[in-house]
Amino acid sequence: MVFKILSSQIKDIIRLEVTDGMHSFPVNVDVVVIPRPVVPEPTQRNPSETTLVVPERSQTELTLAKYFLGPPEAADKDLSFTIVKQPEKGQLLKDGLALPAMTQPVTTADMANGRVVYQHNNQEIGPEEVQDLFILQAQDIHGRAESMEIITHVRIIPVDNQFPLVTVLQSITVDEGSKTSFNPSHLEINDADTSPDDIICRIDPQPEFGFLENVSPLPGSEKSRAGEAITDFRAADLPNEFINYVQSIHKGYEPTADEFWIRCRDKQNNESIQKKITVIINPVNDEEPKIEYSRWRVREGDILNLDESILNCRDLDIPFDELTFIVTSPPKFGKIIYLGMHTLESTESIDSFTCEQLRAHEIAYEHDDSENFEDSIKMQLTDGKHVTEE
Repeated sequence: MVFKILSSQIKDIIRLEVTDGMHSFPVNVDVVVIPRPVVPEPTQRNPSETTLVVPERSQTELTLAKYFLGPPEAADKDLSFTIVKQPEKGQLLKDGLALPAMTQPVTTADMANGRVVYQHNNQEIGPEEVQDLFILQAQDIHGRAESMEIITHVRIIPVDNQFPLVTVLQSITVDEGSKTSFNPSHLEINDADTSPDDIICRIDPQPEFGFLENVSPLPGSEKSRAGEAITDFRAADLPNEFINYVQSIHKGYEPTADEFWIRCRDKQNNESIQKKITVIINPVNDEEPKIEYSRWRVREGDILNLDESILNCRDLDIPFDELTFIVTSPPKFGKIIYLGMHTLESTESIDSFTCEQLRAHEIAYEHDDSENFEDSIKMQLTDGKHVTEE
């Protein structure tokens, strides 16, 4: 495979997606292009412009090759240089000390011995190249030729040496069994020298009661990836609202909280501190109530106080819903009655009662004192939304 540069950009990136058919992982291949000077190297005597290239927060020497046509040993040793215009994003140093403008000259011997450098000001420039400029005045120390100003362009090349800063702003809130967007209102990712497209965030450990999905299609595809659990995403996916938390595990569990951890890295593998994202799960009424019962035994003409050992109700929803029994087919040889508090006095037949009344021992079956020894009853249990029948 051959990479061919088709523009004047000094950097490029190749994005690959490695997959085993089920899981995928993005890989960034960083391409660094060795820059050529903006202005051609001097090709005639008395050049008026030249170019230096310096990495961010670094320095580079002012060499004779940048300011003379001939080789350094053939350079005019009677020339000196003074600063006419200082650079704005750095400074010129001689032997480590700043050179003032228009006062202290620099000789060709200073340049030949590597004593003169341009030093960037140590400030973060971000992910893009920036420009600087200074002007030197070259003159013959004996006054045998006219002085000449030389414009020096400085290309300051970014260096990716900052790690992503990840800040958790708030928890994710989602309804049980639903999904919600995971976006910059929950998580802030900053990296001064890296584009959000080049920051990869890995989810590890994964959430226990759900998963994260990326609804954007893969490059070259139009199919959404909704419903597929992901292990990582790009920082740029958050402001684009491509990432959702899906609350998928809830039947029979009733979770009220979840969590997962995130760590982000840039293309130079500068990695952030691991951060925990908490999820608040709002419960919803999604569980069907259940009736639990066993065979009832009562003396002829007697009253059987119903309790949890022979009839019970259960609902897994949190908070618990109010459950109500509805008698759909009453007994033929008796009736369901409501007992007054602390009394076994018979009352009129009822066709509904609550779980709370059952557990308070306020509900009973009363036999009609006939010579019938088998009876049956059909009931429904409802939480107001779901209905179970036995």
